Amino acid sequence: MSVACAIHQPNFLPWLGYFYKIRQSDVFVFLDSVPLSTGGASAITHRTRVLLGSQPGFLSLPIKKTGAKQIKEEEILAGNHTEKHLKSLAQHYARAPFKRQIWPLVETIFHYPSMNLADFNINGIESVCSALGWEPKLVRSSDLIENTPNRPQKSELLIELCKSLGASRYLAGSGGSRQYLDLEAFRRADIEVVFSPFVHPVYPQFRNPFVPGLSVLDALMHVGSFPE
Repeated sequence: MSVACAIHQPNFLPWLGYFYKIRQSDVFVFLDSVPLSTGGASAITHRTRVLLGSQPGFLSLPIKKTGAKQIKEEEILAGNHTEKHLKSLAQHYARAPFKRQIWPLVETIFHYPSMNLADFNINGIESVCSALGWEPKLVRSSDLIENTPNRPQKSELLIELCKSLGASRYLAGSGGSRQYLDLEAFRRADIEVVFSPFVHPVYPQFRNPFVPGLSVLDALMHVGSFPE
């Protein structure tokens, strides 16, 4: 039986394309054994985009400066960010059609007690999957392979994770993945690379021009489910 695997950092309430990959894979791996990116457009493990008024803006989780070398070691800084984020979401999504139905899920996610970044984010993703009625197989890279100072990175690491799961297909993103993946290395490992055919659905966002790429929370607030 062919096993399809998708691999991604455990992001903070990520966009619909992330959940599409979860839905399309036989097993989804949270890549928690790599460093946290904190700069530029790729810094989305500790922040997510939502609508703040009619414009998109970021909600960010403050990260302790502990010198952690892997996402699984990163800690969220204690503070009042939880209540600030909840207040902001409650204000800006007050008129969203499904706000009342989705709000208990939002509160539960943000009040998750762990201050470990990976635990917090993975709980949020698992909670959304459960609310959608999905039962995906979700695992952590740190539980699959041992981390060593000389461990291969990028394509070699992804190939090793696929092999550990007996996966013959790797579901890659349709964006930057094309630039950094070593397709020849995957071919030598007899693993087929399938680029995601995800097409972002357009759904009503109040009466504003549609903004794609927002947190899954935006879709849940406006549609109440995963938009097709």
